[in-house]
Amino acid sequence: MKSPILILFLLLFLIASACQDSASTTTDQASTKEKTEVNQLMAKSSSNEIKVNNALPQAAGMEKRTIPSKDGLEMTLNLWHQDPKNAVFVLCHQAGSSKEEYDQIAKKLTKEGYNCMALDQRSGGDKLGGDNETAKRAEAAGKSMVYLEAEQDIVSGIDYAHALYKKDIILVGSSYSASLALKIGNMHDKVKAVAVFSPGEYFPSKSPSFIQTAMKDFSKPLFISSSKSESLDLKKFLDIAKSDIKVHHIPKYDGVHGARALWGNTDASKDYWAAFNGFLAEVLK
Repeated sequence: MKSPILILFLLLFLIASACQDSASTTTDQASTKEKTEVNQLMAKSSSNEIKVNNALPQAAGMEKRTIPSKDGLEMTLNLWHQDPKNAVFVLCHQAGSSKEEYDQIAKKLTKEGYNCMALDQRSGGDKLGGDNETAKRAEAAGKSMVYLEAEQDIVSGIDYAHALYKKDIILVGSSYSASLALKIGNMHDKVKAVAVFSPGEYFPSKSPSFIQTAMKDFSKPLFISSSKSESLDLKKFLDIAKSDIKVHHIPKYDGVHGARALWGNTDASKDYWAAFNGFLAEVLK
């Protein structure tokens, strides 16, 4: 007959093992849940009857187009077309901003022969001088405009760009959309590489490590940059990524928050561009 002490010891051992397994299962379940949500967005079809131009432009240049987001909201984008044979970028703006955040950047990229699609996400505005038409429509329709709602807009942009060019996408994000780009880029099979400027854990209502959890098993080429003061905080994302190509660019000078680090009038913009172009050369060789 087993002694009471031995029985108690066995019970405590079983409880400790169960708690450890439970913690591991919780993390795995959270990661699986995020992947399921992105897969659902990718599969979701819009019920809105928006006329969509599914043809490539006949000549190089920029043209404005509209497509339906996953919930049917009409979404505006600027398509910067150059050469259908070359790489395609989907460009996502920061909070309070618009597709025009990328005007200078897209012009520079198209000069290199690349194709760019700059999105108006519903979480945005005219903060950097642009005109976010998608945000205006979302507000008029009474739709939520919180950061996470823009995820469906970004997924729609990726799907549309891939349908036009028949090639995988380089996804670029700025601030809150940089965080979403890490999440979406990890899980979307049409994303080739991810470049982000000033990502962070901007979703406290979800969890303090929402993006880090969503990045589990991240293995795609990754470029991360920010202002100098933000650079230390990016280590948590870099440590998770298992990418063969992984670049953390820290500017020589103070720099700025978000993708406008690549604007010509930004402190150290040449420094940012040199690092970004080096990353692209490695990814696209």
